[in-house]
Amino acid sequence: MRAKEDAIAQLTQQLAKEQARHQQQVARYDRAQATLSRRGHQKEEALQAQLAQIKEDWSKKLASRESEMAALQSDLLAKEAERQGELDRLAKQFAEERFLLEKSKEDLEWKLKDHKEVSERQLAGKQKEIHFLESEIKRVKTQREQEISQKAAVFEEEKLKSSQRSLPCKPRPRKNAGLTKSPWPTRNAIFRR
Repeated sequence: MRAKEDAIAQLTQQLAKEQARHQQQVARYDRAQATLSRRGHQKEEALQAQLAQIKEDWSKKLASRESEMAALQSDLLAKEAERQGELDRLAKQFAEERFLLEKSKEDLEWKLKDHKEVSERQLAGKQKEIHFLESEIKRVKTQREQEISQKAAVFEEEKLKSSQRSLPCKPRPRKNAGLTKSPWPTRNAIFRR
């Protein structure tokens, strides 16, 4: 019985020691857990602060980029509007110049047509005038040839008559006969008539 009591006492002491050791381990675990929890909270707070800083930095960068993009877009829109205005101005100028050129072309065509008609009329008039002058020259030439033929015939007739008159009596030569003028008209005198 005593041995059992001793065994129970030993077991009780051992159990007390194990419980004390267990309590120590639990307390140590609690402290370690508290330390880990505290460090976890600190790490979490640090990470949250870092995340907030990163978010703030990225927000600033995004805002800066958005403002730059807005400025670029505004600049592009202004340039596009200016370019469109320039294109509209050039298109209007081109249309006006084209209209003026077409009008000038039409005026020139009408002037050329009028000038051509006037030139054709003038040329026809000149051709008629030339034809009339050629006909007149031909008529005058024919008339002159007829007059010359008539005068030559008259001259030959008068010459024949004079030769027939001079046959019965031979005229006595005069002094300075070579210097006297012939009573009969010469051929040149007839032509001068």
